[in-house]
Amino acid sequence: FFISSSILLILFIGLIWSIDPYDRLGNNLFNFDTKAVAQSRENKYYLFDSSKKSYEAFILGSSAAHRYPTEKLKDLTGYETFNYAVQHSTPIDYLAIMKHILSKSKPKLILLQIDFSSINHFYHIDNRLFNSPLAKYLKNQKPQDKFFDNSNFTLDALRDSLRVVFVNTFGEARHIYQEDGNYRKEKEITKEVKVRVSLAKEYKVSEKRIDILYEIKELAKKNKIRLITFTAPLYIKHLNKIFENKTSLKNHSKFIAEIRKVFPDLINFQTKEIKEFENKRYFRDSSHPSKVLSEIIIDRLMK
Repeated sequence: FFISSSILLILFIGLIWSIDPYDRLGNNLFNFDTKAVAQSRENKYYLFDSSKKSYEAFILGSSAAHRYPTEKLKDLTGYETFNYAVQHSTPIDYLAIMKHILSKSKPKLILLQIDFSSINHFYHIDNRLFNSPLAKYLKNQKPQDKFFDNSNFTLDALRDSLRVVFVNTFGEARHIYQEDGNYRKEKEITKEVKVRVSLAKEYKVSEKRIDILYEIKELAKKNKIRLITFTAPLYIKHLNKIFENKTSLKNHSKFIAEIRKVFPDLINFQTKEIKEFENKRYFRDSSHPSKVLSEIIIDRLMK
């Protein structure tokens, strides 16, 4: 049993390493055309870089900002809008993206969503940033995570590795990101909103990441960009989990205070008022708002 289990473990780890479904290592041993897992940094880089539109407004943030529809912001402002939100992002992502934007366009407006975990020193920078075309906009920055990253030792990683093999052999890759960086059309969820809360055991504000936020602020000022910052809305049961834990509540208060030092006009949606939207119509899961709620958020931001 021990020998069989060890062999299976080695085979599974070898499969994940050789396929690298999340592109964190830059491996592609079998020369697959697509990883079949959404690579927002790479996909959106090329969507924006190859577009002939003159974008004047941008939406930045994490996966929680994926569903903010560009057409809604365009209707309110008249600006051509691009959604440049990427998964598992931190301030260094926002900076690289902003530099890419400035290399190609002259934006007038940027909406920047900032996550609770994004300035936590213990929340690792996603290696997909360093393996994407955005890496060229970074100086003296190196990957933090190697193969021994928890995400590589999960059933999800194994499943996604097998998905990569299947899609490249028998199927066709889904295009999750559409024109203007918009997220693909989704069916409404029929079940109750899943509450997934992972309270950080360690939370320490990263001074480097705060400095990067100051750099972003200066870039916006220098280029005469209206920069609106806000926190992502969280489902009320998710938010309550944070507020009911003394340590998490203290860390959350610290997060808001530190961000407001940089951006005094920060608009905070992580408050008890979110109970008004305690419905599956407004959330895909407890940390990802639906397109319906995303439109409401944009409307409130612009007002």
